[in-house]
Amino acid sequence: MEGQNLKGGGLQATLLESKPDATGIDCDNKLTRRHGSSVTAVLVFSTLVAVCGFFCYGFAVGYSSPVESGIMEDLGLSIAAYSVFGSVMTVGGMIGAILSGRIADILGRRLVPVYVAEITPKDLRGVFTAFIQLMSTFGFSIVFFIGNDISWRTLALLGAIPCLLQIITLFFIPESPRWLVKVGREKEFEMALQSLRGEIADISQEAADIRVYFRFIIVEKGLEIVHKINKANSHLV
Repeated sequence: MEGQNLKGGGLQATLLESKPDATGIDCDNKLTRRHGSSVTAVLVFSTLVAVCGFFCYGFAVGYSSPVESGIMEDLGLSIAAYSVFGSVMTVGGMIGAILSGRIADILGRRLVPVYVAEITPKDLRGVFTAFIQLMSTFGFSIVFFIGNDISWRTLALLGAIPCLLQIITLFFIPESPRWLVKVGREKEFEMALQSLRGEIADISQEAADIRVYFRFIIVEKGLEIVHKINKANSHLV
């Protein structure tokens, strides 16, 4: 009889521990969810603002095809001259590729795709970075669908709208937490990470992982410099 009471008491205690709260959600599971990855409005908005740049890129890449006849007729361009016009995008991409890395290190990470990869949780990173190619393809498709029905001037103005929207909304998204750690802005780092993960999210583990990662990078670069100096000295000797 006493054994049955003990078993009953243990069962009752177990049921009390796993009892759902007023919302019908298990308290332990709810607590665990706070420590896991979460998709917040700030994260989605920041990603959409960033990938808007790739929509503009896709729009610009496809622009020269549907407007070819209109531009050549209105501006009196030859095929050779229009070919130069169509290749300007490639030249601009080459210059941007040379400068973008350094600019991102100095001014911040609000460039695609580095920014999207750095603000998203590691288990959701693939999903969010996939939007980069999706928006690029979407912009490329849109310019083909509407480019044959409107003038090239109107199409250019329409392509400028998402560019202006991105420039304006860039001031309303948080900076990359990883970049903030890299430049030593610790207080802003925690605020940015908390806003991206949600007010009730526990960011302590992720924040610690990011700090450890950048300390490792600093140590690795230091060892690389020492190795190069020793190698240079060995050649001199």
